[in-house]
Amino acid sequence: MLDCQTMIETARRRNCGITVSFCQLEKPCFVLADRTRVKQILINLLSNAIKYNHAGGAVVVECSASSSERIRISVKDTGPGLSTDKLAQLFQPFNRLGQEAGGEEGTGIGLVMNQATWLN
Repeated sequence: MLDCQTMIETARRRNCGITVSFCQLEKPCFVLADRTRVKQILINLLSNAIKYNHAGGAVVVECSASSSERIRISVKDTGPGLSTDKLAQLFQPFNRLGQEAGGEEGTGIGLVMNQATWLN
């Protein structure tokens, strides 16, 4: 989480004063997983939360133990969200959900790669 927080700081500064807050855990948590892939997924989610937010918006990363052997990490933002139609298309490769003409860069494969990583 600390690595992701440092990496995302530059993107946050570029995007109109969006605040990003990370959870503060009472005690350290460790995840038995591929460190690079977990960071890749978190960075993708954080980047999207910043990129598709609004000026002065917020991104909140929350962590909670869902059991003694599992931790849940949630990334929430104050962006406009997606309609039901767009949600149904969310994991289609190269589908940027109408953002192609917008000023934000992207290919439309980040969430697809995240999904594939978690399923494998």
